[in-house]
Amino acid sequence: MKLYHGTSETRLHAILRDGIVPRGERDDEGQWENAPSRPDCVYLTQLYAPYFALAACENGERWAILEIDTDELDEEQFLPDEDWLEQQLRAEGHDAGLGHPEGASMKERTAICRENLEFFQEYWRDSLKGLGNCSYQDAIPVEAIKRIALVDSKEAWFLDQATDPCISLMNCAVMRQKYENIIDWVFGGKLDACRVVAGLFGLDLPAEEVRKMAAHFHDVEQLTKLQQHLDARPGIEVLTGAEFLSGKG
Repeated sequence: MKLYHGTSETRLHAILRDGIVPRGERDDEGQWENAPSRPDCVYLTQLYAPYFALAACENGERWAILEIDTDELDEEQFLPDEDWLEQQLRAEGHDAGLGHPEGASMKERTAICRENLEFFQEYWRDSLKGLGNCSYQDAIPVEAIKRIALVDSKEAWFLDQATDPCISLMNCAVMRQKYENIIDWVFGGKLDACRVVAGLFGLDLPAEEVRKMAAHFHDVEQLTKLQQHLDARPGIEVLTGAEFLSGKG
């Protein structure tokens, strides 16, 4: 299975030397001050790596989206994502014995879930299926990083579609295909502009129907422009770690 991690180009040299290490080993507060991640975990995703890369970057630096091969990792070190656990328990109407105080806020419930992820280790695949994210209670070794996509977001403007997700059970259920397609496109996959336009609105329409809609609303030129952008993939370079270190990036 391939999972992804979004970060910044600035951090790549350290990552390709030491692996992706948990926040606590970097003495790093991270970028989520209001909802800090577990300091002993690395977070991985099937869907939202562009969004996480954007959050990690400053001053217009390039995003780095890392492709991780889970065959190189220890399955027993995988844990669910605490947001999935909190949302899933809330949807089921119980707290699985975690002792959430009556009237606890979502932030408080999530913090309790975060502290107790080990008790739910077997559900890490459910976390990926339900929310698109999971965590890994160890460093991700360099050999597990198979490819790196470096993204200049000013040129790859289509990726604006991937940087404002509502990371929730509902969003994952409805929009999973959209985000999977975007990740596949980043790493060289083909996208049809008509299918993209339909998918942005959660519609499953044949491409010809979308073309008819575009013609009706005089958007054929915009559809053509989008297809040209999707085919050219401007601002995106896909490299191995060795190629990046050799200066090819």
